[in-house]
Amino acid sequence: MANGIFYKLTSSYTFLTKTERRIADLLLKDPKTFITYSMAELSCKANVSQGSVTNFAKKFCGCGYSEMKLRVAAESAENNDAFSTIDVSLGVKGAMETKMRDIAASFRNTVEMNDEKSLGKAAELIMKAKRIEIYGVFYSGLAAEDLQSQLIQLGVPASYISDMLLCAVSASLMKKDGLVIAISASGTTKETLDAVENAYKNGVPIIGITSNAESKLASLSDAVLLAAPGGGSLSEINNEIRMAELFVIDALCAYLRGMVDGDGERYFYRLNEITNSHSVDGE
Repeated sequence: MANGIFYKLTSSYTFLTKTERRIADLLLKDPKTFITYSMAELSCKANVSQGSVTNFAKKFCGCGYSEMKLRVAAESAENNDAFSTIDVSLGVKGAMETKMRDIAASFRNTVEMNDEKSLGKAAELIMKAKRIEIYGVFYSGLAAEDLQSQLIQLGVPASYISDMLLCAVSASLMKKDGLVIAISASGTTKETLDAVENAYKNGVPIIGITSNAESKLASLSDAVLLAAPGGGSLSEINNEIRMAELFVIDALCAYLRGMVDGDGERYFYRLNEITNSHSVDGE
């Protein structure tokens, strides 16, 4: 990747300042560990100021430190062999431990990437919406189904529309008191964007869940929630983002449970009664 951060650093390494080299050395030597550092940790590890870290990110990525880590994670996955993260000699349990580390890194990155303002805005939009439609395909479709299920448990009217043609049609009929939640790892999925653009034209509020903060989906959204990879291999990056999407959804819905009023609480317990009525005792 000629415009990637690894290319920029290696090609210009001779011309880096001493401060930039300290940061670059940590990044190039072990990018997977690099993306786990908070800014304070990296500052201490490289023996540079936090301002130097910010300047480094802006110079070589044109963005902030958290966004730079996302790019490092994505590029390091692209530079790895597609199936390099699992050592089969360690057995299935070894694979579980490897995945645990990768997903934990993904979750840490996701927490760092999201700010309270966007998360709070998303919760506010959900609580006041009269109607919610959720869009997502493939991996993101799994997260969309999970979000619908959790919102219904909270007594929040939500529908997941899986037919992408129907998404665009339905979105065009949405009103301003509704809400669209669009999930797309890349933020550029055509079918999802078609629906989002129709809702946007109608002035419908939009929540975007994506791993790409600079995507068109992010630019159209009133609140952007970011799902970050952990820096595994290319074959695993989509799975890491899928888990991060579910993590964001779980955290958001856990917060919403603390906000539901008495009617919402009664609905939750009524729903439990309905589901429990379908259990078979004694089996």
